[in-house]
Amino acid sequence: MRLALLRELSLSTRAPEAILMCGFPAIGFALALAGTPSVSVPRLAMFLLATSLLSLGVYVFNGWCGVGHDLSNPRFRSNSITNGAVPLAGALAFSLVTSTLSVAVFTVVEPTAAGLALVIFCLFAAYSHPGLRLKQGGVAPTLIHLAGGFLMIWLGYAMVRPLDEAGAVPAAFFSLVFTAGHFNHEALDMEADQCAGLRTRAVRWGARASLAAGAAASALAYLGLLAALLLSWPEVRHMAPFLVIAPLHGAAFTLALRSPTHEAIRRYRQAYRQLFLAAGIAYVFLIWLLHGR
Repeated sequence: MRLALLRELSLSTRAPEAILMCGFPAIGFALALAGTPSVSVPRLAMFLLATSLLSLGVYVFNGWCGVGHDLSNPRFRSNSITNGAVPLAGALAFSLVTSTLSVAVFTVVEPTAAGLALVIFCLFAAYSHPGLRLKQGGVAPTLIHLAGGFLMIWLGYAMVRPLDEAGAVPAAFFSLVFTAGHFNHEALDMEADQCAGLRTRAVRWGARASLAAGAAASALAYLGLLAALLLSWPEVRHMAPFLVIAPLHGAAFTLALRSPTHEAIRRYRQAYRQLFLAAGIAYVFLIWLLHGR
């Protein structure tokens, strides 16, 4: 029985999305390595453990909060929390325990990171909680994802070096990228949210307008990065791969905008995620190359 419950809990974590969320602190960690002494393997291991626990806590809490309307969404019907395989009390306990353990691990290795992790969890918990209705706001979702994206980059950064100006521009770039992704996420779930009675921005504006808002956030991120590169900011020289993917990202967006069906938006999201994964790998390689020198 316990093994079965543990299995269902593991299925409730939305592991693919949780792993993607871990990517943002990992980018911050890699960013801070440029021009700094090497980080010890135990410190890296503790960072990976604490970040994974935090991401699991956020997504399971999101599932616990959304149990009332996630049945309307085909993406979540098989989730163990949504279909009742995991008791709500168990899901809440799992979320709180994993997030608390995350903060505890961060506290041992880097108290600044512990504070950032706690704020990140609280931000996304507030966004998810149905009683606060922030998910259906006009400005609140954008502010939360801007702040959350920025803080996740700094979470990884703080594990390597003290917070400083060097991490501000890259954190702002990825914060906008994270926010753009959320606009696309709302467009993808528009029909399901409408059936569930949620008045998200995509429901009010339409999928095309939500996608356009996400593209605007992405364009602002690319333009800011281009300006920083033209101004020869040394902290962003290794971020050039993200500008290389910009035209391809724009082409994928144009295809999706022609006919913004659920399947077209899903393909668009998959395409730009793959582009950012490729750019991220190149980014880490450049940091290693420049750091090695």
